[in-house]
Amino acid sequence: MSETENISKMAELLATAIFKELKWNQEAPQNTNFSCVSPESHGKHTHPADVVYWYQDPYKGSKVYILTDLKSYARGSITADSVKNSITNLALSVECAKISDEWRGRFITGAENTDVVGMLFIFNHDKGWDTEFSKFLSKMFDEYPRIPSGVKLYILGPQDIWYINNIIFDIKTLRGDGELPAPNDCSFVYPDLSRSMMVQNDWGCAATLECLKAPWQIIKYRKDDSSLHLLIYYRGTGDTVQEFIYLIDKLVHFQWVAMCATIRLRAPYASHNAASTFALAVKEYAEPLDETHKINDKLSKLRLETIQTVTPNYSEIEIGMGAR
Repeated sequence: MSETENISKMAELLATAIFKELKWNQEAPQNTNFSCVSPESHGKHTHPADVVYWYQDPYKGSKVYILTDLKSYARGSITADSVKNSITNLALSVECAKISDEWRGRFITGAENTDVVGMLFIFNHDKGWDTEFSKFLSKMFDEYPRIPSGVKLYILGPQDIWYINNIIFDIKTLRGDGELPAPNDCSFVYPDLSRSMMVQNDWGCAATLECLKAPWQIIKYRKDDSSLHLLIYYRGTGDTVQEFIYLIDKLVHFQWVAMCATIRLRAPYASHNAASTFALAVKEYAEPLDETHKINDKLSKLRLETIQTVTPNYSEIEIGMGAR
């Protein structure tokens, strides 16, 4: 296995570790090609399939299959052109996969209601994450890449991956310390919306791609005494009162504050003043409400906690040694 192959393997190892905990399922085989069904318009004879995952959509009940392109870059080597090229190729791969009998026969079982989307997974492998990635995306969209109609793509950039990896690390730490139950007693939470109702098993929900890109991710868990609890991962820094008031209002609106025994807000990006800002937000939210709401008692369930953060670290030498 060459050094380049070892570096590419890093993204695969990290993705496998991350998505298993998020209740995603991985389909075999990995790192294969499938025939292009539109070679003339695509200018290709085959498309790659690094890895394919799937989860059940909590609102539609359909299986969402994610054709994934895994990329591993060194800090500073991610460019707008390289990302744009990857997006264009992935979009064409997804367009083919949606209508390819070969691809469906390889990865999809049964005649269920399914959807196929693409995910570009960009891992920065050399002990950091590229804070300039959003600028690359902005530059890339100055000249829009070729995305066929009906194709849906998601991009998990270096900061997304760093954030998600820290969620996984924290979940495993809490579970190891006995503060979080087994996975079967934990589920990602999706509220019933005015035009979308939950149709999935209430305790089997995975983290959807939309959930992972959102400002927060909510996990509910149950203890032996049947009490219900929430664990919320928050992407913000907690620098302003208003951002916390918005979150608190959502929790109250969907009645999670009333239903849950405790609500823990865990914030990997939290600033030094986040805890005091959160306390001010709780106070400001409660003051206008009538005392009969007993809102202060309900809001006392909420607490903000900063968490230990980690950066994924892989050695191409060690990966190469393990490939014998």
